[in-house]
Amino acid sequence: MTKNTIQEVLRRQQALQQQLEPLSLRIEGLTPPRVIDPSVFEPSRDVARALHGAFADLQRTVALDSTQALMSRLETLRLAGAALHKQFRLPEPIEFPRLIESIKMDAATELVARQRNMEASFAETVKAMSSPWLNMQDEIGSLTGIARLCELGQILQTKATFEIAPARRIRSLLGDWRKRIDWPAEIFTDPFARSDFYLERGLEPALTDYPAEAFHELLTATDIKGGPPQLIGPYSRTRGRDENEEEEGFERNNAAHDLLQRFEVQARRFIAAQLKAAYGENWLEVGVPDDIRKQWEDKRNKARKNGERPEPLIAYADFSDYERIIVNKTNWKGVFAWFFRRKTSVEESLRRLYVVRNSTMHARFITQGDELYLLAETQRLSVAMDQSEGPRSEGMQDD
Repeated sequence: MTKNTIQEVLRRQQALQQQLEPLSLRIEGLTPPRVIDPSVFEPSRDVARALHGAFADLQRTVALDSTQALMSRLETLRLAGAALHKQFRLPEPIEFPRLIESIKMDAATELVARQRNMEASFAETVKAMSSPWLNMQDEIGSLTGIARLCELGQILQTKATFEIAPARRIRSLLGDWRKRIDWPAEIFTDPFARSDFYLERGLEPALTDYPAEAFHELLTATDIKGGPPQLIGPYSRTRGRDENEEEEGFERNNAAHDLLQRFEVQARRFIAAQLKAAYGENWLEVGVPDDIRKQWEDKRNKARKNGERPEPLIAYADFSDYERIIVNKTNWKGVFAWFFRRKTSVEESLRRLYVVRNSTMHARFITQGDELYLLAETQRLSVAMDQSEGPRSEGMQDD
């Protein structure tokens, strides 16, 4: 193992220790005995939401650390995760008619009964599942989540997700992010705080209330993951055995990091191409606010002094710069309104990604809420940026 590899492991161990703190303290606060009995421990919903995704990552990180304190926390969480998993089962085929009928009768999921294509998609998804997904304590909640994910997936497959009706429906599922947000610092480090923050914004809780294996199956089956455009592929870097083992513990964070990097390159090229088409060779002076352009220039000058090869100026953009450039009054009316239709919708799409982006770039655990926002919004924005047909006839008033 090389010196750089050891340093990287140590850095990630420290990051892991910091993230385990709120998880283990919350669980230990619920369970006075030091040893959790999976047969009697029942995590509350707020614990479950944060644990579903994090526990899957934790199972792969045990080999990264040999300190007793960290191993103790990992064992506590492992037992809690085992208890959580016990609440879910894979229904028998004979139960499918009853389950499908029960969701059709439930008022909260009237969409299944109202739309034939949705009913078929829901039934196919339920029957194809191979991982335990049905919460024995809340069957309707599990069924509702699948119905909603099917609906979200179908909306994302269209090229009109920023039109009024689809935008409103997405907002009812992922929450209302239109108003400016004062970002609480703890949401970037504490998965519980982040999960609570998402719920406060209006994220439908049933969408992510599944074990990790079932959640990923559902994301693929409903075309939320892997739908057009294809932004992410498997890692192609060659690693030795030790490095592979180390990376597996951060697999979901690595995948999120890779997807975000690809999306940001796409977003920067899109912004540069559209501004250049509208303003010509002076697009940087005309289309980019002075303070943002100055920050990019400062970053490039610093990179040069550090011996780095200089990149095109927009390569130094921060994630928060995209929103300011796109919704700038002049740019919006003359350049970007045709692609995104209304300011409020593109603003909230980028804000949903902002929390995920910040957490991912600092090696934080990626919750299932993070993953849902990441996949849905990168797909939604990328489709809008990749339009090639002529402008639609509908107006572009804000909703």
